[in-house]
Amino acid sequence: MASPFTLEEKQILLEAKNLELRKTKISEILTTYSFDNYNNTTVQ
Repeated sequence: MASPFTLEEKQILLEAKNLELRKTKISEILTTYSFDNYNNTTVQ
């Protein structure tokens, strides 16, 4: 199944010891996607 996550991010989620830690990690991953440090103005 397609996923927007990298292989490293998927591995982090798989190795989480419990659901609480997995929830925290996925939140951290998604938060990094919301930052735009490149001032990209193209429409995708």
